[in-house]
Amino acid sequence: DGKFQTAPGEYDEGFFDALDYVVAKARDYNLKLILTLTNFWDAYGGMENYVRWANNNANGTDGLSISEFYTSEACRDMYKKNFLKIANRYNKYTNLTYAEDSTILAW
Repeated sequence: DGKFQTAPGEYDEGFFDALDYVVAKARDYNLKLILTLTNFWDAYGGMENYVRWANNNANGTDGLSISEFYTSEACRDMYKKNFLKIANRYNKYTNLTYAEDSTILAW
């Protein structure tokens, strides 16, 4: 449905490939990138998804609070795993992991 992470630990490889390419092109032009790992917008797979996943709720956030993203151990664990998945991603265009690539200025 157009989201980078479609379920906890499950990713759309097409999105990853596109990000690999963007990072490689930024590197070619000596640009630095700040990768945003989550946001408030559900359309982009934001914090709302973590709250839904932590509560096993596939139908929305009725009765749930987005602030649970900051307080839920399950949300924090999923966020950390997401970070590690991205940081350890091997970019086929640069032959580096994201963690090794100085193009990525910050997370």
